[in-house]
Amino acid sequence: MIKKKQIIPDMINEIKKMSQSYVNDIFKDEGVHSSHIFYILCLKKHGQMTQMQLSKETKNDKAHTNRIISGLIDKNLIESDSPDKTRNQMWRLTKSGEEVAQKVDKVLEKWFKIVTQNISKEDLMTTHRTIITMLENAKNLKKEKEKI
Repeated sequence: MIKKKQIIPDMINEIKKMSQSYVNDIFKDEGVHSSHIFYILCLKKHGQMTQMQLSKETKNDKAHTNRIISGLIDKNLIESDSPDKTRNQMWRLTKSGEEVAQKVDKVLEKWFKIVTQNISKEDLMTTHRTIITMLENAKNLKKEKEKI
């Protein structure tokens, strides 16, 4: 149920949680969870990344990223370019990981079509521009705060 006095960040967070729940339901038989999805999508987008880059991109701490990487290795969804455990080893999707990434794209596309049905293209474009502006403002605020 939508509360009339909900603020925008809460609503965005709730939408994110609902998308995660949807993804979890779709992938539950494969053992892939929403926490894995962000990393899979990052690697799909960038090709390969270090653990530090993955942490920064997903906005998670190194310990969380390490746990997710271990889980993705166990599921044969990612691999390293180096057999040695080095600080700067690059992680990339395996063939299985690429297949999961393709499926994730399709699932999220379907989810987005469902949740945006009955919303005009114009309203979606306005929402998109508004959220981009909010994100830029939030990033600028963070940069300004770091300077102080």
